[in-house]
Parts: sequence; structure tokens; C-alpha cells
Amino acid sequence: MSDQKEQTGQKNNSSLATRVSETRAAEAINMFTTFYPPEQAKETLWQLLATSLSGPEGDGFTPEERSNLLLFYRLTGELAEALHTIYPKTTKADDTGTVN
Repeated sequence: MSDQKEQTGQKNNSSLATRVSETRAAEAINMFTTFYPPEQAKETLWQLLATSLSGPEGDGFTPEERSNLLLFYRLTGELAEALHTIYPKTTKADDTGTVN
């Protein structure tokens, strides 16, 4: 195969991989925004954080690790709000995961 054909094939494979990756990303965002409205996402994050910090294992966190967990909580909550702003949903999921 000539160098030019090989380069064209590599570009096509790269382009396909990018499209597949973008499709998966869009599906992940769609699923997240469908099942976790911003307040529910923040509440779930808070439950995870509070459980990890208040349980027996929480005593092993250094002040810096605790600070990092709190920052992660804050930024992830902001990310959830941003996703809902950029990708507003007109459908909601019920408690069983069924989309209405």
C-alpha cells in the first residue's frame, strides 16, 4: 500500500474513532441528565461524600484529602448543573429508571 493510501486509511480510522467516541459521550450525557436532575445529582454526591467521611474509613483521610473530596463534590455539582443547562431534558426518569 502506498504511503498516501495508508495515511488516508489512518485518517478515516481516526475520524471514525472520533465519531464513535462523540456518540458514546453524547449517550452518557443523555443518560446522566435523564436520570439525575441537578438537585438529585448533588444529593447523591453528598450522600457518597458524607458516607465516606463519616464512616470508620473516614478517619484515615488527611485534611488535604478531605479538602480534595469537598472540592470534587462542589465541582461535580457545578458540572451537573452545567450539563443540564447545555443539554436540557424534556423527559424525566421515574424511580424505576423508566423515562416518561
